[in-house]
Amino acid sequence: MIRSAEPAMLSPRPQNLEAEQAVLGSMCLSPEAVDDVAEALRGEHFYFEPNQVIFEAVIAMTKRGVKPDVVTLSEELERAGKLEAVGGDDYLIQILEAVPNAAHARYYADIVIDRWTRRRISEISAVAHAAVVDGTDDTDDILAQTSDNFTRLLESTVRSGPVDMSVGLEMLNEDWKSGNSKGLSTGFVSIDSAIGGLKPATLNVLSAGTGGGKTSLALCIGRNVALHGNRVLIFSLEMDSVEITQRLLALESGLNFTELDAPNELDELSEERMIEASNSLANLPIRIDDAPRISLQRIAAVARLQQRKHGLRLLIIDYLQLVEPSDKRVIREQQIAEISHALKALARELGIPILLVAQLNRNAKSREDKRPVLSDLRESGAIEQDADRVLFLHHDVNADPSEAKLIVAKNRRGPLGEVPLNWVGCRMEYRDAIPD
Repeated sequence: MIRSAEPAMLSPRPQNLEAEQAVLGSMCLSPEAVDDVAEALRGEHFYFEPNQVIFEAVIAMTKRGVKPDVVTLSEELERAGKLEAVGGDDYLIQILEAVPNAAHARYYADIVIDRWTRRRISEISAVAHAAVVDGTDDTDDILAQTSDNFTRLLESTVRSGPVDMSVGLEMLNEDWKSGNSKGLSTGFVSIDSAIGGLKPATLNVLSAGTGGGKTSLALCIGRNVALHGNRVLIFSLEMDSVEITQRLLALESGLNFTELDAPNELDELSEERMIEASNSLANLPIRIDDAPRISLQRIAAVARLQQRKHGLRLLIIDYLQLVEPSDKRVIREQQIAEISHALKALARELGIPILLVAQLNRNAKSREDKRPVLSDLRESGAIEQDADRVLFLHHDVNADPSEAKLIVAKNRRGPLGEVPLNWVGCRMEYRDAIPD
């Protein structure tokens, strides 16, 4: 992780004292001005510390229903022991005299926010430069961290507020017309029927125990999505791209793994099937990132790049517990919570579904009923909280080995239930269950 020590900054740093004083003076002269700027402006936006203190005092007074003016603001700061630190009554009077027109409060606030944004750009760039010069951080980590910092800065400057119902309905109609509201088909009729496909901007957790088939099902879904021309990005943190490719080749060709392990011994018909499947697989819009250690920042940076260049439709991460946290010093539950929160935010930002593979803990094995439940999600309840859907893949040891169930344990947009699946172990393939 890139160290966040304060870098040496070039002087002077972007700031505008007149705009800071004008917006504060406007807030003291007009209650409407407070309403105009309070949604967008924060204390940290002010460069001069006295102005930060005064702004926070004005906001606190307004929340209590006290109208800020020179007298009430002076008393507020005096009571907090901060009046002299900000320059006393003389500075408060100076602020009021600095207001050209209180009706322009939002304009002054925009200038203050612009200068803060420029300072943050400078700071982020300086941190990246210091990391490059230091030479101890991985280049990919520097790129990912810098990209993530700039993305967060961009998000913080985008204004958003309450939306009228008429606007919401208009946006919903646009989604209907464009088809954006439809879920991405998993290629399984039974799964699509149960959950309505993989909806845009959702976090979908697919979980099972070790060796429970979760990677196989995720790859089946990824291939099915790609067969319809949809770009799929797979982060495989456990298996390398060769192993993933072999699994996909088995799905595409219908050949067994034992046959693909010895391609030189294939008969003529099987060899033709393998060649045909290889050509087909090469044209599928699937990309695999198999870096064994990968940070949350890199996942976000690569996904954003792929969406911008190719139009990403599905992101698969295999699996959650192997994603590197930004801070390894905090407890594991907090690390996992940070990752799941960030992936949910990424799904919303990109407007695509994320299929997140996750490990189950071993609690179920000690119970009489081995079926997994939400509390079995390993290491964090935040996964359950952030996920739009939680799907458990379950193989009953007492049932036919070719039978499996996908348990819909959480579904924000539909019912819970079970989906029967068939398992073809020799190809690590799941299929819709054939009705009796």
